[in-house]
Amino acid sequence: MTDTILPDGAILTQVVSVAAPSPRMRRITLGGEGLGGFALPAGCWGPYIKLIFPRPDGTVAWRTYSVRAFDPARRELTVDMLLHEPRGIGSRWASEARPGDALAILGPGIIDVPPTPDWILLAGDHSALPAIAFTLERLPASARGLALLALEDPGDRQALAAPPGIEVRWLCGGLAEAVAAAPWPRGGTGVLWAGAEAAAARRIRAYARQHRGLDQSCRPILNYWKRGQPEGSFGFVA
Repeated sequence: MTDTILPDGAILTQVVSVAAPSPRMRRITLGGEGLGGFALPAGCWGPYIKLIFPRPDGTVAWRTYSVRAFDPARRELTVDMLLHEPRGIGSRWASEARPGDALAILGPGIIDVPPTPDWILLAGDHSALPAIAFTLERLPASARGLALLALEDPGDRQALAAPPGIEVRWLCGGLAEAVAAAPWPRGGTGVLWAGAEAAAARRIRAYARQHRGLDQSCRPILNYWKRGQPEGSFGFVA
């Protein structure tokens, strides 16, 4: 890391611990004095950071990951990283990470949503599971709605904490179809937040706009990944 040219604003951290909340997921907790200035707005949904991985030539590659948890008192930031195949630079690093390893990050990034919607629909695949878990834990107890999680492997399921008015449904594929079939209240304000593979995200975005008439502030729908392409070759937010 010492010979790597880091971008302005990078925060230097070290791995504090590594856990496995499911067979294909690694939970990496980062710490360091640099996190003393890291902050998340109250009530934010699915914040994300950039992990910066050094290359042998001194340049860097970056990958976007959701914040799973942040403890400002302990200055500890937790990220869940999927060990997918084929292994990319992030997945390889997560599989080999050990306490004491250095890692630089940028962030956080925040997607704005209306502060008090009457109805919430959260939808995502395995890549969005950490963001949805983070969001569910921080919604007010009065929140009402539905969370749809489509996982290729049932073994990736995790115990999630959600307000009593939010139903959590686990799916095996078919995320865009499940969003289209989900109930929607007749009155009040609704927000549809989704994170998925780019093709599925495009279909969900079209449904939210054409069939629910949601303006852009009420339909943050994110391209978390694109099949067959590395990050940087497609837009994250669209």
